[in-house]
Amino acid sequence: ALTAALPEEHPEPRVRAVLHAWRGFARTLCGDRDLQADADLFQAEEDLRTAEQGGWEGAVGWREVVALVRAGHLAARGRHMEAHRRLLDAPHAIDAPWQQARRLALRLELAAAEGVPDGGEHDLRQELPSGELVPSLCAARAEWLLQRGRLDHLLAADSAPRPPVDGWCADRFAQHVAARASGLRLRGELTRGIELVRAALITASRWELGLPRARLLLVLAELELELFRPGVAREHLADCFVLLRHCDRPALAATRERVRGRVALACGEPDRAERAFRTGANMLRGTGFHTLQAELQARLAQALARLGRRREASDLLAAARQRLSEARAMPGLARVCAAVWEAGGYREAPDACWAPVLDWLSEADPLLLRCELARARLRHAALLHAHERVRVLREDATVLHQRLMAAQSPDDRAILATKPGVRSLLA
Repeated sequence: ALTAALPEEHPEPRVRAVLHAWRGFARTLCGDRDLQADADLFQAEEDLRTAEQGGWEGAVGWREVVALVRAGHLAARGRHMEAHRRLLDAPHAIDAPWQQARRLALRLELAAAEGVPDGGEHDLRQELPSGELVPSLCAARAEWLLQRGRLDHLLAADSAPRPPVDGWCADRFAQHVAARASGLRLRGELTRGIELVRAALITASRWELGLPRARLLLVLAELELELFRPGVAREHLADCFVLLRHCDRPALAATRERVRGRVALACGEPDRAERAFRTGANMLRGTGFHTLQAELQARLAQALARLGRRREASDLLAAARQRLSEARAMPGLARVCAAVWEAGGYREAPDACWAPVLDWLSEADPLLLRCELARARLRHAALLHAHERVRVLREDATVLHQRLMAAQSPDDRAILATKPGVRSLLA
C-alpha cells in the first residue's frame, strides 16, 4: 500500500521523507527486503536534510526516528560498528517513551551479541519515566538476561511477554517469547516452554511476517530435541528453511544451522552436524555476533570430538571458552564445559571441566544442565570403578531427574523417560 501511495516526484521533501521512512520501517520487518529497506531509509535521510534546510521544524524528530530504525536494522544484520555510529549520531529530539526504550534496547542488544563483559548492566536497571512496557525494550532485556543466565529475573511473572495489538511489534514479541521459552528449557520446564511457544505461534499466524514465526519454530525445535523428538524438531526446521530462504539476518540463519546440527547429533550423524555447525559459525564471521559464534564453535567441537578429531576440537573449545568466559555468558559457557569433558574422552573429572560454572549452576538452578552434569559425574565415577561414590552420585542424579520428570506433562514425561541416560536412572 505504501509503495502504491508513494509519490516519488512529490514536490514536498517532507512528504517524501515520511513515506520513505514508513516504507523503510515496514520493509525491515519483512526480513527478505533488507536492501530495499536500506534504500528507503537512505532516501528518507536525504529528504529530511532538504526539508530541514527548508525550515521544517519536525525534520529533526523524524531524523531521530530514522536513525534509530536504521541502527536496529544494521545491528540485526551484524553490522555492529555502523549500528554503534548511528546510535551515537542520532539526535535526541523526542522524549517519547518508545524512543527512549529503543535506545536502551539497542544498547542491550549490542552488548549481548558482542559479549561486552559489563555491557548492559547500567541499561538493564534503567526505567522509563512513564513506566510503559515497550515491546522492544522488554525483548532486549529478556535476551540479555538469558545470555547472562539470570533465570530468576527472566522468568519472573511480571516479565511475561504480552501479545502486541498489531504486527509492528510482532518480531519483538517473538524474540521475547523465544528468550523466555529458552529460560524455561534451561530450567527443565519443557512442557511449559512448548505451550508458551505454540500459543505465540497462533498469535503470530495473524501477520504476514516470516521472521516471528521462524524465531518461534527454532526455539520450539530445540525444546522438542530435549524431549528426544528429533523427528518433530526436523519438521519445524524444514518450515524455518522455507520462511528464511531469502532472509539476510546472519544470527537467525546461524541459529537455524545450530538447530540443524543438533538434530543431526541427536540422530547419530556427527558428520552432518559438523557441516551445519561450521556453516553457522562461518556465517557470523565479520559480524558482531561474537557470543553466538562462540557457542557454535563449542557445538562444532562437540561434533568433531565424536568424529575422533579431538585436537581440532580442543583448539576450538579454548577460543570459545575464553570468549564466553569474558562475556559472562553462563549458559553458553556451560555448553563449552560439557564439550570440553566430551572432547577429553570423558577421562577428566567433570567438576574440573565445569569449574567456571559450578557456582552459577547452584545459584540459577538450570535443572537441564544440572542433570547433564550429574550424569557426567556418575559416568566418570563408574569408569574409575569407585563403587561407593557411584552409589551416592546415582542417588543425587535420580533426585534431579525426578524433579525434571515432575515438571513435564504425562505425555512428555513418558517420552522423556525413554531418553538415553535418563531411562537407567529412573529404572
